[in-house]
Amino acid sequence: MKKVLSLLTALILLIALIPSASVAAGQTFTLMVYLCGTDLESEGGCAAADLQEMIAAGVKPGGNVTVYVQTGGTLQWTVKGMTDKAGERWLVSKSGLERVDSLGRVDMGNAETFTDFLRYGFAQYPADRYGLVLWDHGAGATDGVCYDEITGNSLNMAKIYKSLAAATGNAADKRFAFIGFDACLMANYEMALHLRPFADYMVASEETEPGEGWDYSAWLPLLVKDPGRDIQMVAKKIVDSFIQSVDTSYGDFGTLAAVDLTKLDALRDAMEEMGAALTGEITGGNFNAISRLRQNVRAFGETDEDSSDMIDLSVFARIYQKYDAAGAKKLLEALDEAVVYSRCTSNLTEVTGLSVLVPYATKDMAAQYMDSYDTQNLMPDYTAFVRSLTGEMLSGSHTFTSTDVTQESVQDATVDWFSQFATDTQTYYDTYHDLWGSTGTTTGTTTGASDENFSLDGFLDSLFSSGSENFNTDAYAASSLWDTASDAGTGAVSSATFADLWSGQAQTADATVEIPAGDETYSVANPFADASGEYAYTLSLTEADLQYLSTAESNLMMDVSDPDFECYVDLGYTRDVIIDWNQGKLYGLFDGTWPTLGGQMVCIYDQVANDNYVRSLIPVLLNDQETYLLVVFDSDHPGGVVVGSTEGYNDAGLPVRGFEPLQEGDEVIPQYELIYWDENDEQMSEPFEGDPITVGADGAIDFGYDDVETDAEYVYGFCLNDVFGGYQFTDFITLSF
Repeated sequence: MKKVLSLLTALILLIALIPSASVAAGQTFTLMVYLCGTDLESEGGCAAADLQEMIAAGVKPGGNVTVYVQTGGTLQWTVKGMTDKAGERWLVSKSGLERVDSLGRVDMGNAETFTDFLRYGFAQYPADRYGLVLWDHGAGATDGVCYDEITGNSLNMAKIYKSLAAATGNAADKRFAFIGFDACLMANYEMALHLRPFADYMVASEETEPGEGWDYSAWLPLLVKDPGRDIQMVAKKIVDSFIQSVDTSYGDFGTLAAVDLTKLDALRDAMEEMGAALTGEITGGNFNAISRLRQNVRAFGETDEDSSDMIDLSVFARIYQKYDAAGAKKLLEALDEAVVYSRCTSNLTEVTGLSVLVPYATKDMAAQYMDSYDTQNLMPDYTAFVRSLTGEMLSGSHTFTSTDVTQESVQDATVDWFSQFATDTQTYYDTYHDLWGSTGTTTGTTTGASDENFSLDGFLDSLFSSGSENFNTDAYAASSLWDTASDAGTGAVSSATFADLWSGQAQTADATVEIPAGDETYSVANPFADASGEYAYTLSLTEADLQYLSTAESNLMMDVSDPDFECYVDLGYTRDVIIDWNQGKLYGLFDGTWPTLGGQMVCIYDQVANDNYVRSLIPVLLNDQETYLLVVFDSDHPGGVVVGSTEGYNDAGLPVRGFEPLQEGDEVIPQYELIYWDENDEQMSEPFEGDPITVGADGAIDFGYDDVETDAEYVYGFCLNDVFGGYQFTDFITLSF
């Protein structure tokens, strides 16, 4: 008896020595999947494919892991036995799908539906730990996730917060180990804050997702084998398997990150501090610089007409660090602490795991989304910044008076551009101080514009490396504008010295030019080095116009007028505009070539552009359906290749996941806008179609850059985008080839 008691005592002591986390992990796990099928299922069978992956994960019926799924929100299921236009609940195991509840017509975008789903899961399938996945389209912090194809409703972050609060009652035993979004654009700071009271981790994507989404057969077996497995390891497997499944050779890209929601306090403090500082800058009269900086960085999920307005948090910290250097530093440190694992495909840059809303393209929709944006008062100071920024954009406007486009040789334009360095370089910095709010970047340091640590190369890179529409990033990537760390404000180059210097270099296309300034020599990038045309097209801006300019694009149109009717075919925009912010001059480098599809000139818009990769969209009718052809430029296809089609955004305004390869025999008709003026001299536009093109074998269609058609005249000008988010076209110059 004494021996038995001794063993029992030893066992009790052994249990006491087991780490509490191991006990808390438990041996049972319930994964709840809120699967809103929408058009992803009715048109592509994507939900059905993921259900098959869950079945393949090897979950044992009645075992320690339960996979509980609610389906609905789609017009039609591709899975035999599922009810169209209805909600149903299932248990998923290696034996297949077992229906456990039929709900009839339900709205998957309704908060009560989501709450009932959660309550049912907790009541029917209690476990030591829980996971939750929301599956469908996602649209960032403004529109949320799980768009119901039948009702048109979706779950914004306020609805998700209220449902989680109602279903869990903030009970510790109902806290989720992780909440994931198998959807686009949901890895945002705002969503993370809303999930913080209810989960330990969030797994989500900053960018749009390919249609296939997560690979459940790769990570779910980890829980099947060990329901108590460290959730960070599970999250890492979700991320790794997703990134590995993305086929970048066909133009797809992907991001996914795991965020520790228990470590958001420091990030929230930094964001609130920066939000307050930026609001103060706007109310203090520095709106122009705040807006200009935002417009010169790329948001996730952009097309030619739509955007999420979500930018990476590290980009946010970098472009606005001048206004709160300490806050930006704390933000980056806290971001690194909170994002425990993040990956993206090699064709993306500036992705750290969390994004944040900084309105520009969505400003006109702010009245609709702001009520749900800050419902829980979780981020009052940052929300005040968002309101202040959108308020200024919506209340202001500017009319550009500088509209006269002229033509000069590329050599003359180069001399003109470099002449800015013939004056005291301090003047050059002062202009940036006025226009950009003294924003400078160095390695881990923020300084004033004339400070010796200021790196103009880093500054320009921070503004334009994300695919800005108005800057020749290739030319500037070659070298820094100021390579030295010396005090640039002490040197000056006289006009005579500059003329002598340039006379020996004007005939070259060197990537850099050495400019003496006092005792120093500066290596200055030549933005015209890659110019392939004979002429540059220029526009000189007044000082007032320059103050209100944010970005600029060049626009080419084909003249199809007759003697009685002025009319043009809009061919889109080019990214060949160089802006001299010091002297207030624009340079367009159109060289007489244009993108063609099957030999036919087309409209084209950049969606993603960075040093590694450019992804562009051509509006077309594909088999009588409006869509875009997706063109990819990368190291394997420097001249561009058509890899498939994508809708960009669907009728509900949600980004579409992935793309579809072209098939032999498909009919493609390029789409354009016809521009003309009515009897009241109001500019009008209407759709215009090109000639049909038949897709060849293996889905091939010829794409390239060719000389423009010589039997037509063209007009070329600039689209000037102002700090209020408006735009205005300049006069156009007529070109003949």
